[in-house]
Amino acid sequence: MSIDPLPARPFGRSLADFEPLLPAEQKLLAAVRRGEFAKIAEKRPRDRTDENCVRAEFIRFLALGGDDRAPVHERGVWLKGAYVEGTLDLSSANVICNLQLDHCHFDVAPNFKDAKIDGYLILEGSRVPSLAADRATISGVVFLGQGFMSEGEIRLRGAKIGGTWNCNGGVFANSQGNALSADGIEVAGNVSMGAGFRAEGAVRLLGAKIGGQWSCKEGVFVNLQGDALIADGIEVAGIVSMGAGFRAEGEVRLLGAKIGGQWVCNDGVFANPQGNALSADQIEVAGTVSMGAGFSAEGAVRLPGAKIGGQWSCDGGVFSNEQGDALKAQGAEVKGEVFMECEAHGEVSLSRVRFHSAFYLGGQIKALDLTSARVAVLHDQAKSWPDRINLTGFVYDSFGEDAPVSGKDRIKWLEQRREDRAGDVKNPDGFKPQPWIQARKVLREMGHYEAAREVGIAFETHKRRIGLIGGSSETGPGWCPSWLWSWWRGGYRRVAEGLHWCYWAMASYGYRPLISLMFAAIVWLVCTGLYAVGSNHGVFAPTNPAIYQNPADAVCWGRPHKHPIWTRCKALPPAYTTFVSPVYSLNVLLPVGDLGQVSSWSPMTSTPLGRAVQVAVWFETLFGWVASLLLVAVLSGLVKRDE
Repeated sequence: MSIDPLPARPFGRSLADFEPLLPAEQKLLAAVRRGEFAKIAEKRPRDRTDENCVRAEFIRFLALGGDDRAPVHERGVWLKGAYVEGTLDLSSANVICNLQLDHCHFDVAPNFKDAKIDGYLILEGSRVPSLAADRATISGVVFLGQGFMSEGEIRLRGAKIGGTWNCNGGVFANSQGNALSADGIEVAGNVSMGAGFRAEGAVRLLGAKIGGQWSCKEGVFVNLQGDALIADGIEVAGIVSMGAGFRAEGEVRLLGAKIGGQWVCNDGVFANPQGNALSADQIEVAGTVSMGAGFSAEGAVRLPGAKIGGQWSCDGGVFSNEQGDALKAQGAEVKGEVFMECEAHGEVSLSRVRFHSAFYLGGQIKALDLTSARVAVLHDQAKSWPDRINLTGFVYDSFGEDAPVSGKDRIKWLEQRREDRAGDVKNPDGFKPQPWIQARKVLREMGHYEAAREVGIAFETHKRRIGLIGGSSETGPGWCPSWLWSWWRGGYRRVAEGLHWCYWAMASYGYRPLISLMFAAIVWLVCTGLYAVGSNHGVFAPTNPAIYQNPADAVCWGRPHKHPIWTRCKALPPAYTTFVSPVYSLNVLLPVGDLGQVSSWSPMTSTPLGRAVQVAVWFETLFGWVASLLLVAVLSGLVKRDE
C-alpha cells in the first residue's frame, strides 16, 4: 500500500523552509508555542548580529499560523529587541493572531497592504524605513508610538482599525514628502497623536472617520515646505484636542471637517507666518470651540462658513498676521456665546457672521470687520475698541449690561475709521448711515432716550461735515451750460447746508423740538424790551384813522412834541386797546390768533428807533412762522429724522 505524500505548501509556509534557525528565531519559536514574549533585547538594536537577527519571512510564517511543527499560540507573535532582516510582506494576507513587534529594527519597509489582521498591530519603539498598510483591516488596536520611528512615509490610506490608533511618542520623518498618509482611514476608537508625537513632513487624514476622540496634545507637526496637517473632510465623533503643547509649523487644514464634540486648541501653537496657520473653512463643530488661554497663531486663521453648536472662545488667544487677516470667519454661525477677548495683530474679519447669543468683544484688536454681521447681545468695552472698525450692516438686538451706552461713547465708537477713510470728508461717498441708525434704534429700545438723541444729532452733523447735505446731480439738463450748472450746484449746496445748520440750531434736527420754544421765548423777551423802549419814545401810534379825525383826540396828537407818545395818552377813547409791550410782542410772534395789539398799534418809521422796531416786527413775525411750522412738523412726524 502506498502512502500519500503530504500536501504541498507554498514556500515559506513550512518550518523546514527556514531551517537551520538563527538563535533569535529559535527563541521566538519557543515563545510563540507557549504564548510568551520573545525578548531578544531590552533596547532596539542598531546593527545586525547572529544573536539578534530574525528573518522577516520567518515572522510572516508565524503570523500566518505556522505549521504542525511550529504551532502558534492564540496570543499571537510577540517579539522584542530584534533586528528584522528582509521584507515583512503581509500584503493581502490573512493574519489570524495578534502581531506585536516591539523595539525592533527593520532594515526593509514592511508591507501590510490589503492585509487582514484578526487582532492588534503593535510596533512600539520599532524603527522602519517606511510602512505600507493601505486598505489594511485590523480588528484591534494599532500602536505606532513610544519611540516608534520611521524614515519615510507611513501609509494607511483606506485602512480600517477596529480599536484605537495610538501614535503617542512616535516620530514620523519624511521632510521631503508625506510623513503619514491615512486618507480615508476608518478608526472605531480614539486616535492619539500627542505626548511626544512628532511628524517631519505632511500628515494626511483627508476624509478620515474617527469613532472616538482625536487627541494631538503635545504633538508636533512640522512641514516647512507646505501643509503640516491635512484633514479636510475628516469626521470625528468625539472631542478634537489641538492644545496643551500642540505645535504645528506649517498649515493645519480642516476644510469641511465635522466634529461631534468639542474642538479644543487652548495652549496650541499654529505657526505659518507666510500663509494660513489654520484653515477650517466650512467646519462643523457640535460642541464648543476654544482658542484662548495660550492659543497662538502666526499666520491667518480661517473659519469662513463655520458652524459651531456651542460657545466659541478666543479669550486670551493671540492671532498674528501683520500682512493681512489674523482671523477670518465670514459667514460663520455660532449657537452659543462668542468671546472675542483676544489679541489680534492684523484684521479680524467677522463679516456676515450670525451669533445667536451674546458676543463679547475685548482684548486688543487693531482692526475689526463686522460687515453685515448679526449678533443677539453685544458686550464691549470702550477701552478695547479697535483702532479701525467696519460696522456697515452690523445688526444687534441690544447692548450688554457692561457695555457703554452713553451717547458720547457710542458716537466715538461709530466714528472709528478704516484705512480707506470711508465716510470721511475725503471720501464722502463711502459713508454708510446704517450703523448710526442701528445704534440709535437699539439705544432707544433699551430706554436710553437721551443717548439715542445724541447719536441722531451727531449723525446729522457728521453728514453735513463731510459734505452730504445739498447734493445734486453732477450733470445738468442738456440746455444748461456746465459752468452755470456748477455754479447752481454750489449755491444750492450752500443754501441747503445753511438751512440744515438752522435746523440744528432751532431743533437739533428734530430731536429736541422744545429748543425752538426756548428761542421763541428769548425772541419774545428781547422784542418786548425793544417795544417797551419804543412805546416810551413815541414809536407806536394807533392804527385806527378815526383817532386822528376826532377833534376830541387832538389833545393826544396835537401836543408840542415832534413825536407824541400815543401809548401814554390818557385822552384816548376808553374802548381803545391799551398798548402792552409783552402782549404786543406775543401777538407778533404767534402766526395765528389776534390779541388786539397788532391790529390797534403800529410802529412809525420816521425815526431810527422806529425803523429798528419795524425790522424787529418783521423778524419776529418771520421767526414765529418758521418756529411754529417746524414745531408742528416735528411733533406731527412730517419731518423724518431717519433721512
